[in-house]
Amino acid sequence: MGIRNQQDDHQLKSSGLTEEQKIDLCGIVANGRGAAYALTCVTATFEDLRAAIDEDPLFATNYDMALRLRDEQIEYALHERAKTGNVPAIRFWLSNRRGEEWSEDRTVRHVGPAGGPIEIAQTTVIALRELLTQDDMREQAIEWIEAEALPAGSESSGEDTISS
Repeated sequence: MGIRNQQDDHQLKSSGLTEEQKIDLCGIVANGRGAAYALTCVTATFEDLRAAIDEDPLFATNYDMALRLRDEQIEYALHERAKTGNVPAIRFWLSNRRGEEWSEDRTVRHVGPAGGPIEIAQTTVIALRELLTQDDMREQAIEWIEAEALPAGSESSGEDTISS
């Protein structure tokens, strides 16, 4: 008989959930809470949940039903809102239920001539470079950024002074 190794204590706990934990977990999930919250309430882990689902087909079915009940409560609430004329609810319902007819997916492509890349004239790049490298213009740009473009309280990432 030796001294018990406390590092092996995790092996003493059986994996899975008790019947009472399974019932409580399904009830909590069915009432709208997530698995993490429910597992905390029944003092279990995700490993316990996975083991219980793998070992107990009836629990797996009941847990799946609890998840579906939770989703259907939200679906019902959305449906009730849509029936009262709530336009965002109506659009959401139709775009998800009948997406091929109501979806607003769009693809916008910005392309140059004949579908090629957009070209920026080299003269534009040169003009901008010359403009921004001139001391007086650079100072004005930094002042403008600090005064207009940056949110209140933020600092510019540029230099505060210009050295020649």
